[in-house]
Amino acid sequence: MERTFTFDTLPQDVAALTNEVRELNRLVSKLTSPGYQESDKLLTVSQAADLLNLAVPSIYGLVHRSLIPFMKRQKRLYFSELELRNWIKSGRNQTLQEIREDAATSLYQK
Repeated sequence: MERTFTFDTLPQDVAALTNEVRELNRLVSKLTSPGYQESDKLLTVSQAADLLNLAVPSIYGLVHRSLIPFMKRQKRLYFSELELRNWIKSGRNQTLQEIREDAATSLYQK
């Protein structure tokens, strides 16, 4: 929704924008503070599938092969959102530059 600004409403509009920027700065500071931890929600199979953009049968296949972090209580499967995000991040491949730097570092150390 576009709003038109006029010269008459300019002071109020600037004040509103200033307040919004302050609130955004406060939220960013809170998220980047050392003590901040993301909330760790427990997810169902379908929620985990949505998070990972996979089909539900694919999730069951990964669980069956123990390739994905999961918890099982009675006949239900649960997934930690943080563990799933970390699991995805752990599959990151190094760039060619990172591989070269690691190789150079290990050669210099020996």
